[in-house]
Amino acid sequence: MDAWMADGAPAAAAFREANAALAASYGCLVRAAVESMARLDTVIESMHLRRDSNAIEAHGLFFTTYVSMVNDPTAGAISTFIGVTRDNFQGKVVLRLEYEAYVPMAIKKLQLLCQELACKWNVTKVAIAHRTGLVAIGEASVIIAVSSPHRKEAIEAVHWAIDELKATIPIWKQEHYEGGAVWKENQDVRKPC
Repeated sequence: MDAWMADGAPAAAAFREANAALAASYGCLVRAAVESMARLDTVIESMHLRRDSNAIEAHGLFFTTYVSMVNDPTAGAISTFIGVTRDNFQGKVVLRLEYEAYVPMAIKKLQLLCQELACKWNVTKVAIAHRTGLVAIGEASVIIAVSSPHRKEAIEAVHWAIDELKATIPIWKQEHYEGGAVWKENQDVRKPC
């Protein structure tokens, strides 16, 4: 049994059942670790066919983790995108961001995004992670890493992936300003139904 399930927490059984169902349906393994039983913050990582890694995480994202996931001896290029919280937006002072996600659907949509990306470009590996919860100024909220035999495919795939992620993944952002907060949607890239 993995250490992340060993504590016997009540939520662990539900996560194990979800893992089994997803593994049977999508050929993937979903790992969930409960960081705080009071808030049920979860860290979810899925591996799809040992090729792509997707995560919706309630803790800090570390660039080197995702670069190492896509590193491969057959790849001649690794391209990345890291979206970080900036301290301003349209003249307002931003204090922090907060993200919420519908995690089961977000994981499925990330898997589909990775599959579509692999159909469009000759890539070796793909890793995508997005934070949930509070994200302070300067912290990463999203990381995309793509490896490929040549640089052009990796660069184009990363550019497409961030636009597609913002348009299709059920993740919502609340910007906290000095004078209040507002929920934001990526209206500039949101695709019509």
